[in-house]
Amino acid sequence: MYNAVLRKIIFIFIILLIILPTLTFAQNSEKILTEKEKVFLNNHGEVKIGFLDNMPPFSFVYKNEHKGFSKEYFDLIVEKTGMEYRKIFGTWSELYKMFKDGELDVIADISYRQDRTKFTLFTKPYYIATLGVYTSDSFGIYNDVSDIADKKVGLVDEVFYEKVLKKNFQHMDVVTYKSTETVLKKLSSEEIDAAVVNVNLGNFEASLHRLENIRLAGRLNYKGIEDEDVRFGIKKDLPLLHSVFEKAMLEISSSETALLLNRWINITPEKMKNLLPFKYHVMTHKIMDKKDFLTYCSDREFKPLYFKENGIYKGILPDIADKISKEYGVKIKHSAPPKGANCNELLAKGKVDFIPYLPSNVAESAILTDTLVNISIALVTHSKKIHSLNISEMTGGKVAIVEDHPASGIIRQNYPLFNFVEAEDVSDCLKKVHSKEVKGCVATIPEISYNIRNKQRLNIVISDILEEKFPLKFVLNSESENLRKAINSIIFSINKNELAKIVKDWSPSTYKSGIDFIIIIYVSSTFFVIIAILYFRGRYLKKLHMESKRYIKILSNILNGISEPISMIDKDYNVIFVNDTFKKYSDKDYVPYKTKCYHYTEQSDDVCPGCIAKGAFEKGEMIVNEKFVKWKSGKESYYEVRHYPVTDRKGNIEMLVQIMVDISEKRSWRI
Repeated sequence: MYNAVLRKIIFIFIILLIILPTLTFAQNSEKILTEKEKVFLNNHGEVKIGFLDNMPPFSFVYKNEHKGFSKEYFDLIVEKTGMEYRKIFGTWSELYKMFKDGELDVIADISYRQDRTKFTLFTKPYYIATLGVYTSDSFGIYNDVSDIADKKVGLVDEVFYEKVLKKNFQHMDVVTYKSTETVLKKLSSEEIDAAVVNVNLGNFEASLHRLENIRLAGRLNYKGIEDEDVRFGIKKDLPLLHSVFEKAMLEISSSETALLLNRWINITPEKMKNLLPFKYHVMTHKIMDKKDFLTYCSDREFKPLYFKENGIYKGILPDIADKISKEYGVKIKHSAPPKGANCNELLAKGKVDFIPYLPSNVAESAILTDTLVNISIALVTHSKKIHSLNISEMTGGKVAIVEDHPASGIIRQNYPLFNFVEAEDVSDCLKKVHSKEVKGCVATIPEISYNIRNKQRLNIVISDILEEKFPLKFVLNSESENLRKAINSIIFSINKNELAKIVKDWSPSTYKSGIDFIIIIYVSSTFFVIIAILYFRGRYLKKLHMESKRYIKILSNILNGISEPISMIDKDYNVIFVNDTFKKYSDKDYVPYKTKCYHYTEQSDDVCPGCIAKGAFEKGEMIVNEKFVKWKSGKESYYEVRHYPVTDRKGNIEMLVQIMVDISEKRSWRI
């Protein structure tokens, strides 16, 4: 009987798995499309869409499988509309001709141009791609497009900027090829002097084929040739199809787009500003600079970010360091600090080259590299809950975080009203949830997964993936600017998908506690009774979750939009929040975890004499004082500083909000 009941339960779940995706498609299209648009899709049948087969990381075919950013973005459109389609693959010139001749309904990865509007309805851009100039090693210095005005320059066939360059630079010898790969190979063999291509694509192809004698010299930056907008082009006589695409694209959330960007896109226009030219075969010489190897140091262990086991350093960071060593020939090794010393001291003295970034370990004089990879942060709650809790439901409850944990500073900064409890490590954090000592634990997904996999079974579950992520990057000595730029060049050129795989290998995707079949049988027997209750409760909780996130975002935007400096400190004088104005004036983009207010603003090691904040904490009432402040940014002003105590439900003072109002002008009137 037990087996028969279990078989029925499995059968029900299989049926649900088959039905639910269909219901989702139906609900999505019902929600966003008009009746006329639905009738059009039904009558039109398959939408013929052209995709490039050779434009990584946007659209390419690898081992007979379509991959890339544009492919997955289109998948989201299909998911939201239920559209039937047929893909046609080819080169840009092939697809563009087919689209102009009316053989395709849609073409992906097209840029807006006025002359194309005669036969094209353009969607809004789904990406803005940077146009870069690549040159050979012997080319010399590139400042702007005038440096290639009399050179032989390679382009891909039918790109929009070909006509502009030919018209405005009559001495430029413009030659075109079928693919970016061919253009760069011609450059590598010095058959051309320079190439103008999409940087994402150029970087991918150069990395994939290990092309030597190539460097990214800079951006094109020419009036009339802006960065390349990437859109869908719809046949002019299909306005309803254009409307379907536009509506579906509006339904794609920023978090969905961000996920695709993190997965596929290596470079943005902003990142171009500080990049050095890179050359694969001379990268080692740039970085090593007469060194036999680079060294990094870490004081604490955060399994599996980086830790020591049987005398060997393991984890995500060591694996990334090994990959850089193999890919670029840069030898990197770990150096443990001597007894009584710490990594920050070794970095300041130049005895190590870099240390892993923690919000709490960054000295004021240190400099940071770009982000290697973003580590996801999650909320863990007790598994014996009728529904999974999300981060917005933690307000008012106890939430455990690890002291000096990579994610703790970010969480404290973004959720200053939470009642945080410090744990010794992630294992302790999870045990506090299991014992119901706290409502939840927040840490990175790799660490949560590692501890769950290697420790005893706990009644816990990952119940929410946060929008915030921990950026894994390196901290360098302030005198190591050339090393920083060289490492940034590696970060720019390294395959981000392979880095993401390293993180994934240390992070099992999901975790659930052990199955209790007695509970399953009980739940299945009452399934149809409570499903309606859970459905409506789930809708309410989802709405509540979305509203909570919206209000938190609104509050954050309000505080950051105020032109007066605003800060929050706890009872131990730790700075837990500063708004953007405060950061701007203090010339800092972050506040290290557990930074004392007197150290942050006055560079003092103790509470300031006659501290007004101390008086506000003791009296429990708002206190106002006037103060002259000379900010690190150079701004000097007289301020009226207002200290507002904030209490919990029981009337206990939890924190102090300080608002600084510039009264310099008013004070001059008084004088």
